[in-house]
Amino acid sequence: MAHGEMNADRSKHFPLVSIIVRTKDRPTLLRNALKSIAAQNYRPIEVVLVNDGGCELPMEELKGILGNVALNYLRLEQNTGRAHAGNVGIENAKGEYVGFLDDDDELYPEHVSTLADFLGSNDYSVAYTDSEIVEFCYDKKEQDYVVKDKYVLFSEDFSPHRLLLGNYIPLMCLLFHREILHDVRFDESFDLYEDWDLLVRLALRHTFSHIKKVTAGYNQNLVRQITSESSSYREAFVNLMQKHMKEITTDVLFYNWRMIIDGRELVKGSGESRENARVLKRMMERKTIRIEEQAKLIEEQQRLIEEQQRLIEEQQRLIEEQQRRVADLHILVNNMKTTLGWQMLESFRSFRDRLLPFGSKRRAYFELFVKSVKVLRTQGFNAFYYKARTKLQGSRHMNSRMARGARIGSGKAFLGKPVDIVLPVYNAYEDLRACLTSVLRATDLTKHRLIVVNDRSTDPRVGEYLDTLSGQSNGRQMIVLKNERNLGFTQTVNGGMQFSERDVILLNSDTIVTHGWVENLREAAYSGPKVATVTPFSNNATICSIPLFCENNALPTPFALDSFAEFIHRISLRYYPEIPTGVGFCMFIKRDVLNEIGYFDEASFERGYGEENDFCMRVIKNGYVNVLDDATYIYHRGGASFTSEVKTAGEHEALRILDRIHPEYRPMVHKFIQENPLQEIHNYIGMRIELERKKKDMSVCRTGPRET
Repeated sequence: MAHGEMNADRSKHFPLVSIIVRTKDRPTLLRNALKSIAAQNYRPIEVVLVNDGGCELPMEELKGILGNVALNYLRLEQNTGRAHAGNVGIENAKGEYVGFLDDDDELYPEHVSTLADFLGSNDYSVAYTDSEIVEFCYDKKEQDYVVKDKYVLFSEDFSPHRLLLGNYIPLMCLLFHREILHDVRFDESFDLYEDWDLLVRLALRHTFSHIKKVTAGYNQNLVRQITSESSSYREAFVNLMQKHMKEITTDVLFYNWRMIIDGRELVKGSGESRENARVLKRMMERKTIRIEEQAKLIEEQQRLIEEQQRLIEEQQRLIEEQQRRVADLHILVNNMKTTLGWQMLESFRSFRDRLLPFGSKRRAYFELFVKSVKVLRTQGFNAFYYKARTKLQGSRHMNSRMARGARIGSGKAFLGKPVDIVLPVYNAYEDLRACLTSVLRATDLTKHRLIVVNDRSTDPRVGEYLDTLSGQSNGRQMIVLKNERNLGFTQTVNGGMQFSERDVILLNSDTIVTHGWVENLREAAYSGPKVATVTPFSNNATICSIPLFCENNALPTPFALDSFAEFIHRISLRYYPEIPTGVGFCMFIKRDVLNEIGYFDEASFERGYGEENDFCMRVIKNGYVNVLDDATYIYHRGGASFTSEVKTAGEHEALRILDRIHPEYRPMVHKFIQENPLQEIHNYIGMRIELERKKKDMSVCRTGPRET
């Protein structure tokens, strides 16, 4: 049978195998890796090639190398790390079985057939073969790379105990059933040892089968291996051990200790060949290094305990000093109460309360006068004028608003209302995937509805991805609207809001939402009858940014995104403070307000900057308020659909138009930023973050040495 006929016959009976290859800036090595895949005696195979922000690749040449092996090429716009690139490969793999190959290694011709045939005829979900270390270096005389040595370093049967303290299974030696990778992916917090961490977590759920056959070559440049060791490897090892510390029991430690002892005896007995003795010696050297690293870790943790004890003593001293200051203040207050000035103030208050009793019209007018003087003194005449006009308009329309108070007002009845999430989309494919993944994970779309509006994206991946999602609704309420031509941000958003008849949340595609976000925003929106818009906290949202005001913040240690959002929700005092404008990355808008004051101004703000600020000014001028939801946190990358040049030009034009329509807008926002009335909230959050850090440090110090 001819080679082509054999492959065609195989494809009828053999499942598709996906080989994920991660690469960055190494096209020469990549060619050799792809040649080894093309040489496999198994078909059908697809290569999922993930270019992790590297140079352009000669795609036609690579397709020629692969021949009848299918190629699914994915190019990431920027380097995201091996773990993320691996997850992208898994998400796009179509095969029933999934394997991996680094761009500097190679598979021998029978590799895929050996593993696929075994998995197809057995009940295992994971199987692995052996690989040999191929040591090479550059020979100046030959002017080429030459192989210096080949040997099999590991050929061990599966043991989850062994795997916890040492990775003896190269990732390229494994083949997985794809379904087991649905729930277990690479941990993207690891820059190194992400494959080891993946195998440890899989080993807790599945038994691997070992096939004692060398089917791959693990290439090592001797010069590079000598110079590449650094503190980053030690840090990655420590992080991995800390992550899986609960699984490292005394049984695990005893098992690995026996492995060390048995290895020494085997070498000592000299009954093995010279090759086996050399391999075991190298194993012992690696195990010794790991033991020394753990001893250093214990010393470091002991140092941390001593430092923490010193901090506790310092805190105790500060507490005692604070208690002394409180006692001094009590004495000072008591002394003040005996002064003539205090007694005169108390007499004035008593006289005021008799002349202007609480609940009387006279008291109300007096408090209004005091408040007006305060506004004039602190905020200026313009602010006083607009607040006064708002108050008068509120009185004029009070009867009509009371009639529809049940629609706009607050109360528990409104907390069950479903909400529509309007998501405008233009390109930014990677951000869109991350955003929609978070929305599907953190939102009850059986109650609420997602409206995605594709503004004629030029990236074909966007449309394909949205079509795939809409075809896999699984009971979720999701609608994809497509503009026949590119309309721009403002018209696209208005189209989504006009399609809806509910309260809406406008959400940018460069955000990542967190659990409970819709319900939290809705609760803030109905915390008062005059609330029109709600904006959550974020890392990058100008006046709604935390921990630092008006800055693009990184997540504070020791938090991940979800844990920080849960932390903010847990500690929030739910002030829901008023802000001069919402921030458009994520903004809740009540439907009744839209019906009353209209949608975004398409004529004035076509390009997508300033439209939410104009809307929020109209909110204020119609007697409503914009508030900050200080119990919700959502991540925002910023600027995903625009280049920096276009964004800068658009912002300048928007500010010019805002100055013309709302001349009071910029002075009001500038005054808000200068005075920062949110300072107390920021201080409170900063204090709680610091307490959480110290609690985390104390927990590590208390538990680390004992468990190690």
